[in-house]
Amino acid sequence: MKKLIASVLFISAAIGFTSCSSDDNTPIRKEASYEGTWVTDSLFYKAGNFEGKHLFSQMPPDDTRPTIIEEILTLTEKTASLVETEKLENGSTKQLEKVNGTINEDLIKFNGKEYHTDRIIVSYSDTRLELQYDITMRGATLPVTVTYKRK
Repeated sequence: MKKLIASVLFISAAIGFTSCSSDDNTPIRKEASYEGTWVTDSLFYKAGNFEGKHLFSQMPPDDTRPTIIEEILTLTEKTASLVETEKLENGSTKQLEKVNGTINEDLIKFNGKEYHTDRIIVSYSDTRLELQYDITMRGATLPVTVTYKRK
């Protein structure tokens, strides 16, 4: 009887140890990255009690800066480049010269015109990037949040 119980325990232990699979085979989920090429989507802002949202391409014209209707933003771990498309008064468009910058933690600094203010990376996923920065329009400076889609 003791041999029978010992055999059953031995076989049970052997089956128990071999039936469990290793956790090492679980695929590692790749973390989302802000690196890549992004194109503007929407712009959000607050002015007093008013909250506004519109497509970036519908940003109203202003005399103090070009009317930018699209930004293509390319980000690496430490660098950024920005290519803007300007809408001209005659309705045609013109691509402006590329502006380069650096990324330190979540802060993007561009070496461009005075309206290329520092931008803060607020959030990102595989398909969406959200930046916050100040724009000056019609004599007032206000913070905006701009969303981008992966290109």
